[in-house]
Amino acid sequence: KTGREKLTWMTTMKRNSYGIFAGINIYNLDISPESEIYVPEPGHVTNPIFGLFYERIISRRTDRLSVHTGLSWLRHSFYSYNETETEIGNLVRNDAFFNFSAVKIPLFLKYSFGGSTFIPYINGGVTGTYLLKKNYYHISETETPNHNVYTSEDNNMIFKKLEIGVSAGAGVKIGILNNMFIVVESRIESGNGIFDMEYPRPNSFRQRSLQPILLLGLQF
Repeated sequence: KTGREKLTWMTTMKRNSYGIFAGINIYNLDISPESEIYVPEPGHVTNPIFGLFYERIISRRTDRLSVHTGLSWLRHSFYSYNETETEIGNLVRNDAFFNFSAVKIPLFLKYSFGGSTFIPYINGGVTGTYLLKKNYYHISETETPNHNVYTSEDNNMIFKKLEIGVSAGAGVKIGILNNMFIVVESRIESGNGIFDMEYPRPNSFRQRSLQPILLLGLQF
């Protein structure tokens, strides 16, 4: 840019922008038992995610670096089943059903690679997922060699209030009107899990989550 062009651009640059988005969140919860106490081992689940976001350009000298935050809503339901045989021949079956709804708040730094109509970017930072409505239900069934069946139920796994994660992603902004863009983004997030490690017994399992996320949004 020439000096005059740069001065005009700095004067008219829009520092604050807002947007809406929707997409899919693929939630992989990896739980590894560390004792004889039962813990669920679910597969991954895929569900919609949607929300709002806000961005602010950090410096008036360049529009490449900005801070990004927002609020998104998601809900996931899990099912876990396993079947084991004890040394004395009992057959033990476990079914666990659990779900949660949550709001996720990211705090990212975002770097854009320039351009006016087609603007690729990368971002990264931390996320906080606040768990709202939470349910857990476990059924254990023991069948003896004589085919006697004994059933018990519990809700011993306790949810956290907050899952902390780190995230990194990449995307592109495509200009459609003055100061309005279509946003396409993919990101990967790793979190510290949704269950309280003190229950049913302290340190009876290890956990982490891995979440690929695909988003389509509108920024203005």
